[in-house]
Amino acid sequence: MGPTGVGKSTFINTLARETVTDVGHTLESQTAQLKPVVVRHPSELGRRIILVDTPGFDDTYVSDSEILRRIADWLARSSVNSLKYHPSKLNIFSSYSAHMKLAGVIYLHEITQTRMLGTARKNLDLFHDLCGKDAAKNVILVTTKWSEVPQAIGERRELQLREVHWKFMLDLGSQLCRFTLDFDSGWHIVHKILQNSNSSDVDSLQIQTEIVDLEKIVPETAAGLNLRFTLEELLEAQRKAANQLMLDPGSSEMKDMIEENRQRIANTLGQLKSMNIPLDRRLRTWIKNPWAFINRAAGVTLTKVGHTLDPETKSISCYLVSHPCDFKMRFFFIDTPGFDDAKIGDKEIILLLAKWLQNSDKKLRVRMKLIVLYLVEIDQPRKPKNTGMTPSKLKKIDIDQGVIIATTKWGCLAKVETGFRRENEICNAYSKQTHRFEDSSDSAWRILGLCRNPPVMKLSGFAAKLRLVDFNDPPKPRPGFFKRLLSLF
Repeated sequence: MGPTGVGKSTFINTLARETVTDVGHTLESQTAQLKPVVVRHPSELGRRIILVDTPGFDDTYVSDSEILRRIADWLARSSVNSLKYHPSKLNIFSSYSAHMKLAGVIYLHEITQTRMLGTARKNLDLFHDLCGKDAAKNVILVTTKWSEVPQAIGERRELQLREVHWKFMLDLGSQLCRFTLDFDSGWHIVHKILQNSNSSDVDSLQIQTEIVDLEKIVPETAAGLNLRFTLEELLEAQRKAANQLMLDPGSSEMKDMIEENRQRIANTLGQLKSMNIPLDRRLRTWIKNPWAFINRAAGVTLTKVGHTLDPETKSISCYLVSHPCDFKMRFFFIDTPGFDDAKIGDKEIILLLAKWLQNSDKKLRVRMKLIVLYLVEIDQPRKPKNTGMTPSKLKKIDIDQGVIIATTKWGCLAKVETGFRRENEICNAYSKQTHRFEDSSDSAWRILGLCRNPPVMKLSGFAAKLRLVDFNDPPKPRPGFFKRLLSLF
């Protein structure tokens, strides 16, 4: 594996001592598909070794998401547990899938690279997520094209790779080697992998474990999630380029850079669309994950910034998330336990939240815009609750301007008409409009943007208001005389 043009095909041809795979001499990639190549061991007669040539994650014609699918499919088929795996697409290389042992992975990098460019960094990050920590000891990190740089410069770059960019892999047991375009150099690298595979059990790559054992689909794997970070980096680069262009409006170089970046953003958006998780998987994830709204808003792994209360009762968590279109705009998402819990009452939850806010205010001591998002499951047949903690009680403590009611789980409805009827019931019960959360990042940020004039206060001020919530629900009206009389019969 490795970036486009690093010399993967050349490495295989050198081992085979013949041209078994095309070598590219232009800027365009020559390897669009995974290519298994069988070579004979030079000293152990009868021993076959299969080398799989893969496209780089910056291929000329094939998207990163499609390359990831192909690699994942091939690895899953070659897994010892592959009998559990039945993909419906990409029926390729099935002749190699019968309990084949993956001995290791060779990752190639050009020593001619003056610095770790964005594409090289992306290739390395995706490669790391493909392998995982346990299989890192079966990885050989190989530098190529030593003949194209002075020895001293190459050694200096190699030292930087060892001490900075590849340090995390080397610390996990990976090895570093040089490929010098000769037969012995290539087989020396392969022998290192064979020695490891003979001396100990070889761990499956992380993506094999995720797909075969954990039965995930590619977009749910660590490598699949990694692709989502690319868009965030591109948007940040686009913002910086636009600011630079404002300082120098006549710069043709900056205009070209913005246009090139725009095309890359469009391409990445297309890849992310192809990496969407099917509806049935999303619903299962939603049921398991109580923080679905926050996760969709973040779009990436969340950074936890708050402390938790006693985990044996219930916990309150805080996450810091930047707005996708303005990274300077930060949101603190405070996640609370759900109401109507069998083990803890609504009043106790509110008091826990008030205590958490009071303690957090000692650290932050700033005024914030306050948005209260009240989520209601649209698929529940029961009537909107009118006891315990409801949006109506928030109105009585003067924070109604910051309250948004959102309905969830629309995909779980057998009939959408049921959802419409339930939606009207919620609106009437709380005298407030509801909004539909469609389990996507766009939907989450759209809902948050509906709050035009939220109240501004310190966390301690919000805590004080929450303590004013009246949980003494009005007594139910007594039945009239005739109803009481009828009840006797």
